[in-house]
Amino acid sequence: MPNGRKHLYEFGPFRLSEREGVLWRDGDTLPLTPRAFDLLLALLMGGGQVLTKDELLQIVWSGAKMDESNLPTQIAILRKVVGNGYVETIRRRGYRFAGTITERWEEPDDPARQAETLPSSLAAAPSWPDSVTASGPTSRPTPRWFVWATLAAIVVTVCVIGFIAFRDRGFTPHLPTAGSATGRLFARATSEGGIAREVKLEHVPSELFITPDGRKLYAVEWSSRAITVLDPLSLAVKGTLTLPSAARSVAMTRDGRKLYVGSDVEGIMAVDTEHDRVEERILPTGGPVSGVAVSADAQKLFLAMRPAGLTRISTSTGESKLLSGIACPVSDGIDPDGRELYVSYQCGGPGGRKGHDALEIYDVGSERVLAAISGPPLVGAELSFAPNEAMVLVGGMDACLSPLYDHAGCPFVPSKVFHLFRSTDRKFVKTIAMPVEVSAGVFAPDGKRVVMSGGSLAVFAPLKDMELESFSRPGESYGRVAFTPNGDRAFVPLNPAGLLVLDLMDPACLPTTRGLFDLFSGDGVLDDEQQVESLVREGGVEFAPGLIGKAFHFNGKDSLLRSRMWAACGGCVDSWSESLYVKFLSLQGEMSIFERLRFKTDPEFRLFKAGDNRIVLETGDRSQPRLTVSSSGPVDAGTWYHLAVVSHGGERDLYVNGMPVGRVQLPAVSPNPMGASVEGAYIGATRNRTHFLNGLVDELAFYNRALPPAEIKAMHELTLHRPCSLPRAK
Repeated sequence: MPNGRKHLYEFGPFRLSEREGVLWRDGDTLPLTPRAFDLLLALLMGGGQVLTKDELLQIVWSGAKMDESNLPTQIAILRKVVGNGYVETIRRRGYRFAGTITERWEEPDDPARQAETLPSSLAAAPSWPDSVTASGPTSRPTPRWFVWATLAAIVVTVCVIGFIAFRDRGFTPHLPTAGSATGRLFARATSEGGIAREVKLEHVPSELFITPDGRKLYAVEWSSRAITVLDPLSLAVKGTLTLPSAARSVAMTRDGRKLYVGSDVEGIMAVDTEHDRVEERILPTGGPVSGVAVSADAQKLFLAMRPAGLTRISTSTGESKLLSGIACPVSDGIDPDGRELYVSYQCGGPGGRKGHDALEIYDVGSERVLAAISGPPLVGAELSFAPNEAMVLVGGMDACLSPLYDHAGCPFVPSKVFHLFRSTDRKFVKTIAMPVEVSAGVFAPDGKRVVMSGGSLAVFAPLKDMELESFSRPGESYGRVAFTPNGDRAFVPLNPAGLLVLDLMDPACLPTTRGLFDLFSGDGVLDDEQQVESLVREGGVEFAPGLIGKAFHFNGKDSLLRSRMWAACGGCVDSWSESLYVKFLSLQGEMSIFERLRFKTDPEFRLFKAGDNRIVLETGDRSQPRLTVSSSGPVDAGTWYHLAVVSHGGERDLYVNGMPVGRVQLPAVSPNPMGASVEGAYIGATRNRTHFLNGLVDELAFYNRALPPAEIKAMHELTLHRPCSLPRAK
């Protein structure tokens, strides 16, 4: 560190001091375990390059033999403090920092600073064998030899100081909350009593378009002359429009007044959506149109014409201009700002090669090329733009599936891949590998989730690299999803012929998310929505209709879920809460609902149904007598119950259906020695695989605060009258 100056890193609202071992957010000191701090420092110094698991273990743990679960645990702690967006998981490779970094050296008593802005992973050139070419300046990544030389000089000091600091103080995180902005997509359809509504049609729609006022939906089938018009509110079919020739591509103007339809033979047809009529005028194209995009002012059409290249046509005069003669543009789209046109190629494209086709970007106004991105495994497909998030999703088709391609850069083979590109600086962000039956991906209205469709439906968080919800029914497949303008309803092309209608469940209908540390919704996935730790399934745990969406179904014989400590708010030592919904399918014998084993000074506890059918909270230590508190009355089979355990200070409270049942004074427990192994949690059985639960568990959640009685009561009321009514069959 030259001349004793402070070495600082700044990103977003955060500021990190290497010398002081402190992280600030807007001037406030943030709590981080020493290991998490070291991880953050290593990722920052990595300059956006991918650091493998082995590299991080060597840097942060100095090569000591450690349980590999320590790394994802510390990554989870780090993400809880700085947010998920800054620490990116590169599947099967490692981790890297995501965001722009400013590196500074500051004199201790001199506020004057000199800054050198360094690009990080989202701004750095992708690590593919090919490249990104653009009209603007390119970024220079930090040399890897410099990263390792600097890290080697500081790692021993940081680790020793960190160990002492952690040994001498308790870690009680004060963590930010997170929640879904637009609610769950499948919950209302998959809950008990919920029905996924359908609209029967004469054909299988290929793509859907909804007017900005939400009053009309147009269902288009490729290679067909028919367009079906529906009312998105009443779900009534209003009629069918007949085109002069079969459709191959469609775009709607931003005011929703016109649909421009590219013919699979020749020409651009127009549909007047105000009067639902097909206009007589056809704009000549000289061949079939595989993709069409319309400018924000509706004055220009950009046509992807596979053999003939990229063409622009004026909607008022019909005058056309060839923008590029490069073959095989197959899809195009204009970003939400209306400024940039994205063109997805096959057959290589500009600067691309077989199985690594190019994505080209144009300025809509000047019609000049801004960039050509190539390198990732890509066979051009449809585009989706993230509302308000400056992200573009590009389908990779069979680039990681077909034996015709080299599969370089594929996360795994076989898979269907999708790529995220950032539109602000036209940089590659990441590749998402999905099952081979996935065919399309569309951003949800919040811009943070993607709905994948094909042989099933899935809601996926691309930056978290995790699945949040799933939906499927035997004998069905699903097309590209379309959302109403206000984002409260989704329409899905359904095979066999028709539309699937899904009403999103508003966050107001869900348990509180303030202070949420872990959430296992049971909506067809085992992942923690907060990205801390996934559950591990044993025996016959399945998914069944639950109170809110799907629930975990335990068979009472051999099924259980288990986790390490961090999936049970392992760092929430002093004040925390556990909440879940349970339904017993039978009442024979004792049934364990949840057992959490000891972490540091926190005693073990178990929540179970006793043989007399009362709910019991048992707490204590293996070496001490158990203390219990139980409900006054028995539970019934076939009824949902809300259970909550609240820990605050030296006390632990049990709530059943929103009412306090009793309180336990916690016994004194000697702390675990530093480095001793700690255990996690078991759901649906004990750690000894006894007292199996025959029933359902839904919305298993852990909070890093003591929930007040009013919030617990509100959670119970979800079992009484469902504040958001379920859809009814029509």
